[in-house]
Amino acid sequence: MLTQIICDKFLKQPLTFRDGLNCVLGDDCATNSIGKSSFLMIIDFVFGGDDYLKLDGDIVKEIGDHEFKFSFNFNGDKLYYIRNTQNPNTIYQCDEEFKIISETTLDQYLSLLKEKYVMPNDISIRNSLGRYSRVYPKDNCNVKKPINIVARESDEMAVLSLLKIFDSYKEISEILKELNTLRENYKSIKLAQKYNLIPDITATKYKSNVKLIDELIDKIIIAKETIVGKSLDIEALLTSEMIVLRKQKTQLLSRITYLKSKIERIVQDNLKTKTKDIISYDEIVEFFPNINIERIKELDQFHFSIQEIVSNEVKLYKKSIEEEISILTNKLEQVNNRSKTLYNTDNDTQKALETLNNLSESL
Repeated sequence: MLTQIICDKFLKQPLTFRDGLNCVLGDDCATNSIGKSSFLMIIDFVFGGDDYLKLDGDIVKEIGDHEFKFSFNFNGDKLYYIRNTQNPNTIYQCDEEFKIISETTLDQYLSLLKEKYVMPNDISIRNSLGRYSRVYPKDNCNVKKPINIVARESDEMAVLSLLKIFDSYKEISEILKELNTLRENYKSIKLAQKYNLIPDITATKYKSNVKLIDELIDKIIIAKETIVGKSLDIEALLTSEMIVLRKQKTQLLSRITYLKSKIERIVQDNLKTKTKDIISYDEIVEFFPNINIERIKELDQFHFSIQEIVSNEVKLYKKSIEEEISILTNKLEQVNNRSKTLYNTDNDTQKALETLNNLSESL
């Protein structure tokens, strides 16, 4: 525990602390502005906080930089330190007469305090102390938020921190990890639905789909019976190959349409002929007699050269797209020819096969 604080700016020192409750009291007249809150901020400063400098910075302006000597007693193990306002990120370890032995960083000092106070691994000592230190002008004096370290902290984080202090966080940590994973999955699904990468199926749509599936299955059974009645080899004619061909056709048409649209929307706009503007250099010289007109001409020529290079690149890009369209068109013709071969039966059977393929694809 903290046992004493010494500072040459104190009127009385050392200020000692005893086991149990220690109270900071004002005078008998309940006078304000006598240093009660400032002293509590000093205690926070001793425990590694920085609000004493950030929120009570006027103290340093008024009395100058100063240092605090303080000591702890952990089951007979006495530790002595100095921390000053000029270099607050360095903590000086001392002997019992407060002669400096070595120095350490603020983070290392806080780690030592956490170890000495036997704090759970899930929470830092500053999170524990700062959360329940209610001193004006800290931003945690909202009586409706009694466990928040700052007013804007979420209630969830405040509750989790409380559980960590009492070492009860481990019991729900795995559940929280699973919950966070589910939240991330949910966000990914919603994002994929937003960009139409996966369908957005609502509860109403789901019920409608279930009903439609039953109807499709009934229709497929009827269509199969029709084909079987004509002694056709359903497995050879209908089926997986025809479904695959139909999907290939849809994909090819979609890709061809997209590429054509790309040429119309992007490439052709950039391929519009851009004629060089007729520039009257004489008028420029008339308004700016001392201008380097040759330099202006060089810059214009550079711009025209860049325009020509970009135009050529766009033409090459357009040509590559047209070549891909040509390849896809040939593949589409092959798919159509194969489909015609499979459908080369009598009209009734052909209609039954088309119906069955459509039903199977819909299902």
